[in-house]
Amino acid sequence: MVRESKIDEYGQQSVDAMNELLKLCKQNMLHSGDLLVCQQNGSMFANKPMIGPGEEGNEFIPRLNTITGKGIGEVTKDNDYFNKYGNDYFDGTSEFELSITREMKKYQDIWENSYFLRLLTQMMHLLNGEHYDWMLNIKGNKGNLIENLIIKKCDKAPLFHEAISYAYNRKVRNAIAHSQYQLVQGGIVLNNIEAKDGIQTGLSFVQWEKMYILSYCLVIYTKQCLKLAATAYFELSKMMESGGIPIIIPAEDDKWNYAYLYPNLSGDIWRFHKI
Repeated sequence: MVRESKIDEYGQQSVDAMNELLKLCKQNMLHSGDLLVCQQNGSMFANKPMIGPGEEGNEFIPRLNTITGKGIGEVTKDNDYFNKYGNDYFDGTSEFELSITREMKKYQDIWENSYFLRLLTQMMHLLNGEHYDWMLNIKGNKGNLIENLIIKKCDKAPLFHEAISYAYNRKVRNAIAHSQYQLVQGGIVLNNIEAKDGIQTGLSFVQWEKMYILSYCLVIYTKQCLKLAATAYFELSKMMESGGIPIIIPAEDDKWNYAYLYPNLSGDIWRFHKI
């Protein structure tokens, strides 16, 4: 269960973070078409540039839609909710426990979604003035990717860095994935962390609420911000004589060639050839 007032608060934090990131990506990206390539998921297939969902997108976009399609979950207007119900005796059957269990499943799915992580990783390249990575492979240890290729590379966007640093916690994600946690009066004990001096590590229900809401909102607003960028490209394409947007694509010997992307009538789908 999450409080409506906190959805508003952390939702606004996520909006501000993503707006900052999008603005800085526009300023720092090496080529003016890189954000469009990011939104349209440029990748390589048979050593040739490809635009579209690709293997990861076809598998993980539906999963991402499942996460977001039914909303954030159970919501309460009662700001005192955790004080009223968070100190009960828990036996695994209360609606309070079950709602947090459902949130945890979504949290795990968010931070294991290769398509979402691919978008964020590519935006980090743009933020840092690096080429869009057409060869990016998300397979492997996602925890290392999140920490090293996303969180450690977003210092230039302090609002985004603050939001994602709180939202993602490797130990919490691992505890959820391996069912190494338990709900107790006042919070969640993480059993995958060894107790020190007789004190077990955990987090309060209020801390969990913030972690979960920020994670959910970052997914929502990452997609929305990139969609806004694609809409701007679409409007620009209408003013271009060619009807397309220039981009750069990888060539042999680490060089780059120019190409164009052309939108369909609605601007949702872009291709290398006019539709």
